[in-house]
Amino acid sequence: MSVLSEHWNDILSVAVNTPLEEPMKAEGFLRSWNSAAENMHMIVKGLEICKPVNCIELGTFEGIGLVTIANTLKRILPSSFFLTIDAGFPFDINTTPPTFFDWEKDEHWKGWGDVLSARNERVSRGYGSCKVVYKEGLARDILPIELPKMEWWDFCFHDTVHVYERIMEEWPTLKAYSKIGSLIVFDDVKADSEIKNHFEEKEPDWYMKYTETGHEQLWAERVR
Repeated sequence: MSVLSEHWNDILSVAVNTPLEEPMKAEGFLRSWNSAAENMHMIVKGLEICKPVNCIELGTFEGIGLVTIANTLKRILPSSFFLTIDAGFPFDINTTPPTFFDWEKDEHWKGWGDVLSARNERVSRGYGSCKVVYKEGLARDILPIELPKMEWWDFCFHDTVHVYERIMEEWPTLKAYSKIGSLIVFDDVKADSEIKNHFEEKEPDWYMKYTETGHEQLWAERVR
C-alpha cells in the first residue's frame, strides 16, 4: 500500500487557506509565485505521513517552502537532510543558455530585492536536526553533482520552471536517484499539462494523484 493510495484523502483534508506562519515578502506579481497556503498544508501532512529523511526542493524563491519543509522535518525526525536549489535570479526560459534579467534596472523585477533578502535570511537560519544545504544554479546542472552525494531522495518539491521541456531536463536525474516510496510534488500543474500526461502514459512505476486545490499540483509516488 502506497502513501498516496492510502492517505490521499488525509492529505487533501488539510488543504485549507489558513495563513502560513512565515510572511511572504515578494511584492507585486512576484507574490503569486509563492506556494499557496493550501498546498503547503498538504505538503506538511504528506511529510508527517511519509517521514522523508532525504529531501529536495527545486525553486527556493524567497524560502516559504524551505522554512515550512525544514521546520516540519525538524519536528518529526531526529535527523534529516534538505537540499534546496534555486537559479538565484530571474531568467528567460526561452534562451539557451538562459539569459538572466538585470533585476536592479528593470522595473518589471523591482520586487526581487525583497526575494533575495528573505531567501538569504531563511537559508541561513538554523533548523536543528534538519541540515539545510542551499545551492545556486540551474537544477539540471546541480542535480547530477549533488544527488550522487545523497545517494537517494525520499521527497521532492518541484516548484521551479513549469515548462515540460525544462522539467524533462531534470527528471531523468531525479528518477535515477529515486527509490520505492520516493514522493515528488509538482507545483503549478494544469489538468491538461504535458507533465501530467507524461506520468499518466510513460511512468508506470509511479502512482499519481492530481489536485486542482491552490496552485494545482501533481503528486507522484514511486511504487515499483
